[in-house]
Order: sequence, then structure tokens, then C-alpha cells
Amino acid sequence: MASLSINQQVGYVAPESLAEAVALIAHDPLAQILAGGHSLLAAIKLDKIRPSVLIDLSRISGLETVDWTPADAIALKVGAMASYRQIAEDSRIQLAYPVLATAAAAIGDVQIRNWGRLGDVFAYRQLACDLLAAALTLEAVFVTETAAGSQRHSAMAFISDLYAADAADSNSRYLVTRLEFPSAQPSTSAYTFFKHAASGHTLCGAAVAAQTNSSGTVEQCRIALAGSAFSPMRLSAIEVLLTGNLPMAAVLSTVEAQVNDLVLAAFASKGAIVCEGVSADYVAYLSGVAVVRALTTALA
Repeated sequence: MASLSINQQVGYVAPESLAEAVALIAHDPLAQILAGGHSLLAAIKLDKIRPSVLIDLSRISGLETVDWTPADAIALKVGAMASYRQIAEDSRIQLAYPVLATAAAAIGDVQIRNWGRLGDVFAYRQLACDLLAAALTLEAVFVTETAAGSQRHSAMAFISDLYAADAADSNSRYLVTRLEFPSAQPSTSAYTFFKHAASGHTLCGAAVAAQTNSSGTVEQCRIALAGSAFSPMRLSAIEVLLTGNLPMAAVLSTVEAQVNDLVLAAFASKGAIVCEGVSADYVAYLSGVAVVRALTTALA
């Protein structure tokens, strides 16, 4: 069997400053950011994208840091070159943002978590979508750098724009430098996922951040769903359904059914990307189960 190889000429450059990297992106619309790069290199081998040059961020200092300032409104800042393993194994993140740590731990295998970087998810619209669900639920802020300067984007706006863009030019306008997470969060959070057995990609992953009062009634709830087969989404209608109610079996059954319908609608719209050999009905069913399990874990 012939092995896959890169059958196109691709340039390579490793800038040592953020300004240099931004200038390179602005100069060449076909340039592609390399941040870890497992999915990117596979996509090039399969001829899904044809970049003119790869811009490697590994030599830019400061992008790999995880800054923790719990007294500030922005308690956590994670650089674009922080590894999945850094995020998954940071005890501070595990305690304050368990949904983020669990989502990072869900990505790939040990080798991928060691080598893969947070920026992989945004440099090329990677199928490791777990962190996108966590970012939506925690209402993260994406900080980007362009030729015009630094900009801040809500998770909802940034992720919607990311998936609206063509995969080949999804990073041509900006460079993600870090994610910021507000200190004010619901009291508990959880992440539940189902993997594709062959590829290891997440078919669906549900992120939940919630808070209940002394009687068990849901006072605050954020739910996001992501998967390799559809665009990440914040489940606002489900949040409204749960808020003010006790998470009884009948309520959770309604939640599961509504999530199923939402995912089927996503497949029927432009939100569907690839189904990896499984049916839309199957992914929709698993999505409903994942949301209910994440809710049950978060509210336990």
C-alpha cells in the first residue's frame, strides 16, 4: 500500500516575533499557521488544502504560557501554543474550570495531547472540537492579532465566524494568540463525549456549566454541543427550558429529545461538515445522551 505524502511544494518559515508572524499572514493569503499541526499535515497530504507556506509559531516566546490570576475578572489566560496536556493536567484548571480540563483530556491520545496545541483548533479548523464546546460554555474571549492590532472576540462570534469561513482560508485574517476565561462562572461544570471508534474524533461532546439553589432548582445553566460532523452550537433553548426547573427525569427526557432535533436540523443546514461514515440519526441520538449525561454529572 502506498503511503500518503505531500505532493505539493509548501514553503516553511518560523518567525521569532508576533509582529513578524502577523506580517507574513497579511502578506500571503494562502499562508497557513502551523501550531502543532497533526490535522493540518494530514489535510495537506489528502490535498484538502494547498497552502503556499506554513508559518510555524513554535519559536515565538510567550504563546505557550498559562497565566492564572484568580482575583481578576479574567482569571485564566491560555496561550495559543499551550499543549492540550498542559490544559488537561493543570490542577488550577481542573478545580476552577473542570469542563475545560476534561475537554482537553478528551482530545486524541497521549502523543497528540503532548504535541497538539490550543492553536491547532483555530489555525486549521481541526476536528478536535472538544475545546470549542468548553469555550462556548465558559464564555471565553478569543484574543487575536492582525495587522491592524489586537482584537477581542466573544466565543460565540469567533466560533461562528470560524465555521462560516472556508477551511482553506479560515485563519487568513488573524492570528489567535490566547483564550481568556472570566472568573465569574457557574459553580460546577462537566463535559461528556462520544468518540468515533476508527478516527478517534469526537462525534459529539456536550459541555455544561450550571448552578442550582438549595432546593436543587437550576438557577443558571450554559450548554454547548460540538462534534466533528457539525458546527459547535450554544443550546440556548435548552438552557431556557432548564432554568427555574428541577432536573427531574421528565425534564431531562425533554432535553434529550430537543437536542436530538437540534442536531438533525444542523445536519440539514450548512452546519453539517462530515459524518465520518455514521448516520445523522445516530449522531443526533448520541448528542442527546451526551447532554443529559453532562447535566447529570454537573448537577450531581
